Amino acid sequence: MITLSLSCQSQEVKNKKGDDSFSIRNSEWIEVEKKGDDFQPLSSEWIRKIVVTENEIQLDLMESSLYKIENIEDLENGVKISIHNVDWYYKVTWIDYKKKISKWDYTYNGNIERSFSYYAIIKNNLQLIEKYE
Repeated sequence: MITLSLSCQSQEVKNKKGDDSFSIRNSEWIEVEKKGDDFQPLSSEWIRKIVVTENEIQLDLMESSLYKIENIEDLENGVKISIHNVDWYYKVTWIDYKKKISKWDYTYNGNIERSFSYYAIIKNNLQLIEKYE
C-alpha cells in the first residue's frame, strides 16, 4: 500500500519513499469504467474529462464548465479540491497510484453525489489500460 504526502506549496503527491512524485495541478483526466478489479476506457461517445490548471478546474461533464480553485488540500490517500464560491468540492482518492487512476467524488454538504462521481485516469496513462470489448 502506498502512503501519500502532499507538499503544501506545490501540491505534489509523493509516495512514502519520496520517488514518483506527481502534481494534481496541470493535469488532464479521462473517465474510465471499473470492470471487476480492472479499469477500461469507456466505449461510449460521451466521456467526462477534467482539466486541472494552476488556479482553475475545467469539468467537461454534460457541458464544459470552468471554476476557480479555492484550495487543494492533502488527504491521507489523495486530495480535496475546493471550488471558489460553491458549496461542493471533489474528493480525489487514489485507486492505483502507479497508473494514476483515481476516484473523483463530487461532495455536497458532506454527502457524495454518485451521479457526478466517477473513476478517472490521467490522460497520458490511458494506454496502460486495455480496451473493454
